[in-house]
Amino acid sequence: MWLFRFSFYCHIFSMGCPLASRANRKGQTSRGQNNQRNGKGRRRRRNTGNNVEPSQRTPGNSGTAELLGLHSSTATRRPSQDASAVEAAFGLAIADASFAAGSEHGHGVPAIGADTTLTSTAVQTELANSPDALAALPGLTGSAGFGAMTTGQQGALLTQYQEAPNAATAQYLQGLAAYHAAEDKDLALGDYEDALNPDSGTFSVDGTSYTIANGGLVDAEGQNVGNIHTDGTYQMTGDASRTSIYDDIRSRINMIEGEGDNATTLLNLHDADRHGKLTGENMNDTFAGMATDTLRGLRRENIDMAVTDDFRSSAEQDALYAKGRTAPGNRVTGAKGGQSWHNYGVAADIAMMNDNGRIHWNTSGDDGDRWDRYGEVAESNGLIWGGNWNSPDMPHVEYHPGKTVSQASSLQSTLANEGLEASWDQMGIGESP
Repeated sequence: MWLFRFSFYCHIFSMGCPLASRANRKGQTSRGQNNQRNGKGRRRRRNTGNNVEPSQRTPGNSGTAELLGLHSSTATRRPSQDASAVEAAFGLAIADASFAAGSEHGHGVPAIGADTTLTSTAVQTELANSPDALAALPGLTGSAGFGAMTTGQQGALLTQYQEAPNAATAQYLQGLAAYHAAEDKDLALGDYEDALNPDSGTFSVDGTSYTIANGGLVDAEGQNVGNIHTDGTYQMTGDASRTSIYDDIRSRINMIEGEGDNATTLLNLHDADRHGKLTGENMNDTFAGMATDTLRGLRRENIDMAVTDDFRSSAEQDALYAKGRTAPGNRVTGAKGGQSWHNYGVAADIAMMNDNGRIHWNTSGDDGDRWDRYGEVAESNGLIWGGNWNSPDMPHVEYHPGKTVSQASSLQSTLANEGLEASWDQMGIGESP
């Protein structure tokens, strides 16, 4: 009983309590092992489309499972998630908003946010070249909870979706909408948490890999050491705040919802710079930061890309130029040493990865759209994209303020005689005082 009381306090204060994994509230142990389940412990399955099956409702409930869009025959009140039951057991007096600033009901559930005029049509237009983002959007906009919102509230939810448009975000916002649309917030809390906590998968960060088990992060010893949510954040035990899963481009995330034939991949992102090319000593920090921001933006849309080429010395450039001319192989570049922006540490090549994390160069179908989206995101971060050239170079991005694409050779003498820093100084992006 003391463990349950501690778990409850951790939930109220959003501490990510390691002693009471949310896996246990979903009918599994924190190590992902299946417990013997009865009707109340059975996991409610989410609807992957827009149809809603009939669900059981308790008196006074506005149909939380239906608002969330769940396939469910067990949408009954769970005592472990019933605040009134906990109050009765421990004599707790829970004030609505005192435990969760910005939430509406004291459960720590975020508010929807300020009304906006954003529409789904506008979101679709912006994300026209982002197939995964477009495919995930109807999961939100077609849900009953979203439909129960005012136009302004729908705009607020769409604004949040725009920030990380992918299937994980859609599931999270679907749960958020269902919670705020429900009359019985205590019952709705369980369904919101179901949407917040992914069923399974893997997460690797800072060189350590974890198993995802119903929102918990489980280490190699089987200990629950943190949690990860579909809102795009994770928190390790002892951390003071939550961290974005998208911003570390070296992280690996495979987030799955459902089981067996009903399993759906919400996110599948690999290490985008596995060889540390962008952080190499010959790469300009300004350019590397812009390229990193580009990869972060793409990861938010579940577009999986990786850096394949970075700085090249003039000698390496000459060797590349010789291919198909004086050396065996096909021609791969028209630039000699000193004529490519790669030689100045302000260019990189970034390529698509398949589901297994392997580089591929397919440009047809959805992959063609992803290449175009890559160009859009790169240009929005101030980079020049080679895909717009007369002879397109789809993976290539570069940055050289004050110089045109063809003016790299104007810095050749500076590069040869004074080095990279002097070349960067001429472009106004030097790193030394």
